[in-house]
Amino acid sequence: MADARDMHLGAFRFSPDLLPSVAVILLLTLFISLGMWQLGRAEEKRDLIERFEARREATALGAGSLSALPIDELRYRKVRLVGHYLADRQFLLDNRVRERQAGFEVL
Repeated sequence: MADARDMHLGAFRFSPDLLPSVAVILLLTLFISLGMWQLGRAEEKRDLIERFEARREATALGAGSLSALPIDELRYRKVRLVGHYLADRQFLLDNRVRERQAGFEVL
């Protein structure tokens, strides 16, 4: 007499055990949830890129308007500052590369 779990596909007899079946169901659930998480992250990245592009094209903010805006509005914005170097307070940051040219930055 055949077991209720037996399934015949042509000459092939398929009769799964309980442990592999539970493992497949758990792994399938895990992989689907990970896929949904990846889709959510992709949407976050698209929103981030959209915000970055919109603020990159906006006009630069002056120093006086920086304190009036919330911190989230300042993120990814261009800022225009005017000043001069203080010769006695310079800091050189070495091993900086720009356009494949090694050098340093003056901070």
